[in-house]
Amino acid sequence: METNQFKTHLYQTKGLRIALIGLILLTGCNTMWVKSSSSPEELKRVNTYCQSLAEQSCAGLMLNLLQESICEARMTTSCMNGKGWK
Repeated sequence: METNQFKTHLYQTKGLRIALIGLILLTGCNTMWVKSSSSPEELKRVNTYCQSLAEQSCAGLMLNLLQESICEARMTTSCMNGKGWK
């Protein structure tokens, strides 16, 4: 019985480490958004909207921390591209 608990603990610890490493790597990614004839205020407004939309969309999917971070990054990128930002 103790062996199964130990294996479960190791599995959970490994998953947490992977999620934290992924989160650290994703937060280090800084995308430079470009759109002709746009202002910094427009970039801030659209980026805030897209990030908020991505957080709301990914939050209800019951994902682990790493999957949620990846989901949010992809959704934000998709939203920004859809708004004309490259």
